[in-house]
Amino acid sequence: MRRYAYVMLVAILAVVLLAGTAVLGDVTYHGQLIATPDDGSGIWVNDPGDDEDWFSAEIEWWVSETEAGFYHYQYEIRVYDGTVSHFIIETSEPLPEGDIWDITGDYTEAFIGEWFEPGGGNPDMPGDLYGTKFDETWGTTFNIEFTSNRLPVWGDFYAKNGQAGGLGLNEFWNAGFLLDDPLFAPSDGSIDGHLLRPDSRIPEPATLAIFAIGLLGMGVFVRRRQSGD
Repeated sequence: MRRYAYVMLVAILAVVLLAGTAVLGDVTYHGQLIATPDDGSGIWVNDPGDDEDWFSAEIEWWVSETEAGFYHYQYEIRVYDGTVSHFIIETSEPLPEGDIWDITGDYTEAFIGEWFEPGGGNPDMPGDLYGTKFDETWGTTFNIEFTSNRLPVWGDFYAKNGQAGGLGLNEFWNAGFLLDDPLFAPSDGSIDGHLLRPDSRIPEPATLAIFAIGLLGMGVFVRRRQSGD
């Protein structure tokens, strides 16, 4: 009787875990930050030429859980004129290259898990930023998508156009860049001028379910063997 109860318990656990992986795909977070010439509360825009090329600047994001228990991240940057030459999204350190995959979007090269500093390549960036840089991007609307095994948390970004050091140079970043990243759970919208970005590793529910099924099979095998004896 005890063996039967054990087998049933493992079976129920497996079913619950498998069901959980199917539900994961239903969770989606969405947010947006916007800056206009009269309102920099969402995004700070540096526009020294006073031509307002990047007003109104916007960044929008969607983060959703996949059926495999991972996270799909999508970011879209929209500016009025000019192009976006690169985009840096913060991540937690360290970030192995294998923790981000299936990258698609308007870019040529990705630098995953590196430190980026203010300077000639990142003019006016408020501070150092560890994350992933999508380089040689193009267009007034820039899109990037990827999948990761890291949970969404609140963080920062930086983007600029391709005229570094020249007239009409534009860069922008989230208004909360220099503030501590909020420790609140992920949600729709924005908190203190931050956006959702990848953080720490997460368990893989699908793998746990397979493990539970394996335990179930072992339990059945042992029970039958003991019965045969």
